[in-house]
Amino acid sequence: MEVKYQTSTNFKTHIKKALGLRPLLNIVGVFIFLGLILTIVTVPYGMNENLEFTQMEKLKMEPKEIKEFLLFISGAAFLYFFLVIYTLSVRLEERYFLLLL
Repeated sequence: MEVKYQTSTNFKTHIKKALGLRPLLNIVGVFIFLGLILTIVTVPYGMNENLEFTQMEKLKMEPKEIKEFLLFISGAAFLYFFLVIYTLSVRLEERYFLLLL
């Protein structure tokens, strides 16, 4: 009794692509700016002498301050993501040309 070996040449190897720099910076940016937005809610809370969570009224933001903070965060996020896209997607020669404009 002989064993018949068959060689298969129809197999595909799946190689996972490494996470590139641009998607990595985008993910980091999302976490940074979502964390900044979350600070609006989480900053006015602290612990008192009895180790109980309480809301500190003096640290609570007014609606006008929240609006200004959100405008600052959105402007910073726009600038961050624009620079990530601009520096990682445009060729070096085109960057210099656009900087001259």
